[in-house]
Amino acid sequence: MPNVLENISSNLEVLRSPGHEIIILSDIDGTIMSHNDYDTGCFMDTMDILKYHNIVVIPVTSKTLLELEMSQSILKFHGPSIAENGGVISISDHAHDIDCHHETIIKVLSELPKSVLSEMKCLSKLSIREIQEITNLPYAQAESARTRLASETFTWTGTVDCEKRLILHLREHNLRLVKGGRFYHVIGLRDKAHASKKLIEFMYGKKPNSSFEVWALGDAENDFSLLKLADKRAIIKNTKIDQSYLVENLKSAYFSKQEAPFGWAESIEKLTQKKWETNIG
Repeated sequence: MPNVLENISSNLEVLRSPGHEIIILSDIDGTIMSHNDYDTGCFMDTMDILKYHNIVVIPVTSKTLLELEMSQSILKFHGPSIAENGGVISISDHAHDIDCHHETIIKVLSELPKSVLSEMKCLSKLSIREIQEITNLPYAQAESARTRLASETFTWTGTVDCEKRLILHLREHNLRLVKGGRFYHVIGLRDKAHASKKLIEFMYGKKPNSSFEVWALGDAENDFSLLKLADKRAIIKNTKIDQSYLVENLKSAYFSKQEAPFGWAESIEKLTQKKWETNIG
């Protein structure tokens, strides 16, 4: 891994140019950290190198703002962020843009037939101990995972036909179903890509002669719009989920050989190469 870090640093010395910004948009679970034990590997060392080169890394995640705040000491995210699959844009500690409020989503879900509701285990309805059993999170983090502003997260055991009924009901109320690595999510119409565009416009749109490129990293189907948006993209290998949708539908991407957390640093190394190496598409 030291060689990877050295390569990232030397690659950026060649790649960076004055006045040209690089913005990295990254998923967290299954991308930066392992789903198994939440290990972050050499992520912090990689972040130190990126920070030295003035590269902005923005988390774009299904996590809640509370989860992001609790993980700041580990993940070193101290700027803008996108939470709940695009449902929440956090510009600062006191400025948040919410797409569709959690209370509205819960009301829409309560109108579903019992045959559909019975296939869902919503985190907001579970005890903290039950969430811990599903996620292996410590108590405080499990509690923060349940505190949502703009989405509802749940496990799903329904059939394909049952899922279609759910999707149709959500569409009638301008809501969407999003599949993550472990959970299903109900959110408003704004996805990770739309939220990222809005945040980037806020951060860079008013700067005269601003020049930037966007890199994105993710592992699951809910990262597709984010990856498609980027100038450079990497899919982080995750053997615990089906990644065929990303592989088949992205025109070009780097697919990491390692899983999170080491697959993130591996992918950053590839993205920093002047001649971007892709192995799918």
